[in-house]
Amino acid sequence: MNKLSDNNLRVAQAYRESGLTYDKLAEFLKIPRNTLACYITGRRTPSDIVTAYITDKVKGFLEAENSNITDKFINKTQTKDSFVKQIENACLTIEQEDIKAEVQDKIKTAFDELPVLSAEQVSIIYKQNLDG
Repeated sequence: MNKLSDNNLRVAQAYRESGLTYDKLAEFLKIPRNTLACYITGRRTPSDIVTAYITDKVKGFLEAENSNITDKFINKTQTKDSFVKQIENACLTIEQEDIKAEVQDKIKTAFDELPVLSAEQVSIIYKQNLDG
């Protein structure tokens, strides 16, 4: 077994933190899958520049997933209860109960019909924004 250098360890840590598969991370980094696997397992040692490139790209990916991506996409699972409560509060000024119920139902239906993106789809959109 090869002894892992600091650069190998940093690349391996970036891989683990990314949560991506070898294939997805290699595609994201635009490097061959086998090269990435060799860096992670210690069969090859990446240069300082390559290591910095990989760790910086993964860091950017993680920061985007934890910050500005949430500014652009609604997590419907986490926000639905809060959203429904806000609808109910907003509709308190409507005096006619039948109209109030109809408005609430229409807004809830519209919320439920919002498109849902998987984490992978959000990552793809993020990668496209990085490249573009």
